[in-house]
Amino acid sequence: MQNEQRTARLIAGALILLPPTASLAQPAHEDSAFGLFGAFAATEYGYFKSRMGFNNEQDWTWVEDHFRNLGAHWTRSNLQLLWDIVEPVLGGGYVWNNPMLTDPLIRRVYREGNEVHWLGVFHEGGGPIPPPPPKQQLRNPLSYPNEYQAFVRAAVERYDGDGIDDAAPGVWVKYWQAGNEIMGWQSSGRTVDDYVQFVRLLRAASRAADPQAKLVLIAPTDGGHMDPWLTQVIGALASEQAFDVIDVHHWGAAQTWRMPAIAQYRQLLDSKGLSHVQIWSCEHGTWQGQPTGQPSQTEQDQARSLVKRYVFNSNSGLDKLFWNNLMEWYQFGGNAGSIFNSMGLVTDGQGPGEDPARFNTPRIAYWTYRLLAARIDTHLATRLGLMPEVYVEGQVYGYAYRRASAARRLYFLWSEVGVRNVTFSVGTPILRLTNLIPDRYGKILEQRSLYAAGGKVRATVATDPVVIAELLLGDLNCDDAVNNFDIDAFVLALTDPAGYKAAYPDCERDLGDINGDGVVDNFDIDPFVECLSQGGCP
Repeated sequence: MQNEQRTARLIAGALILLPPTASLAQPAHEDSAFGLFGAFAATEYGYFKSRMGFNNEQDWTWVEDHFRNLGAHWTRSNLQLLWDIVEPVLGGGYVWNNPMLTDPLIRRVYREGNEVHWLGVFHEGGGPIPPPPPKQQLRNPLSYPNEYQAFVRAAVERYDGDGIDDAAPGVWVKYWQAGNEIMGWQSSGRTVDDYVQFVRLLRAASRAADPQAKLVLIAPTDGGHMDPWLTQVIGALASEQAFDVIDVHHWGAAQTWRMPAIAQYRQLLDSKGLSHVQIWSCEHGTWQGQPTGQPSQTEQDQARSLVKRYVFNSNSGLDKLFWNNLMEWYQFGGNAGSIFNSMGLVTDGQGPGEDPARFNTPRIAYWTYRLLAARIDTHLATRLGLMPEVYVEGQVYGYAYRRASAARRLYFLWSEVGVRNVTFSVGTPILRLTNLIPDRYGKILEQRSLYAAGGKVRATVATDPVVIAELLLGDLNCDDAVNNFDIDAFVLALTDPAGYKAAYPDCERDLGDINGDGVVDNFDIDPFVECLSQGGCP
């Protein structure tokens, strides 16, 4: 204890003249790549809410807690802007507190502290109303263009956060989607030309209310290939700069994690002078269990696929991915064997092949989502692309990221062909490998240090995706910075190696070997103080 106190005094004395550490900037959550589809809902998840004894407010509190824990910052719902629900009688006024809870739900998404953005979908109309409301035929917006534009203007004005006729302070919706899915538009017999007219109506009305409003196009439901219907729409509207995002929904078995269409859409958009247009996947996922007619998949299968869906597709041009869902649906569309009953990051235990005892427990994919969001969300890291030293299409995949906080790199790797040894160039002598597939309680099952030689590191990769992080010399608490917060950790590493390992299980004691002589001892104190004074070690 005396040695520890003496060491602390030495460091403290050397730090008297050091400037205070700057505070971190607020992250730009609008740019977040991590979302959850359908999490805030009015009439869905009845089975879950009934078993939990939740009303809507209690359910939304449950949702908010999970968003914060997961690091998710976007959500989307399809039913809050059904024109016929908000304006039941044309000219009869708008009912914002309706069976779809339009006002209460949107206000709740933007409640202070949530840090969540909502993508509002202007339903395409023109067909039967989706369940669970009573079946009826929805108005076709093209049949009442003036009235529809008045509705759009009122909705955008109400939720745009400009201080004029706002629903509530803090509500700030900037992205609006022109319809849900292409099949819904086509099923009512409407054409590409009809949809182009619909987009023009929406664009003019939304921009009249909010010049900053952004428009998302209606989605195809397969990322495996480009949808010819959508490509026609893009071609027809390209010269007008009429949209800001395209949406590509994508579900399927775990092995269908690739979305080849993303790179193709990116090339098409760029060729049309639309490099500013983003690509999102606002409904996306794979299951755990065995839905009717589908292969059985484990929780590990689902979690592995989640990593690949995010990492591979974001490096192909995907800007956001909204997972289907937080809590999974129950007997979706009346079908007990639907794949959508088994995709949620939290299980209700009722889907095909699920354990009923697991009701309201996170799946492994939940913890994997959390691990990813905490490492590669847009405000935390920048994509550097594939790793040419290891990448072999169809065999070994590797992608590099640069951390925003410390300019150190993260490397995501996995193998599709069993165990493989890889060697690649790195920028630090010490790295930490973390397996991204934990147990179902979130406990990391594999984590170890790697040591570079000659500027290269050797690693073994297999089925489970891993992240290999470059570690910052002197960053003894592993927060991606060398500053005063590392002092206590350095003292502990110096005086009590076992205590350091217990207190910082995800970090590495060798980061205290500042002078590079192979041991962490008192000869590292002066170099450590020098690192603190410079905000980093040379």
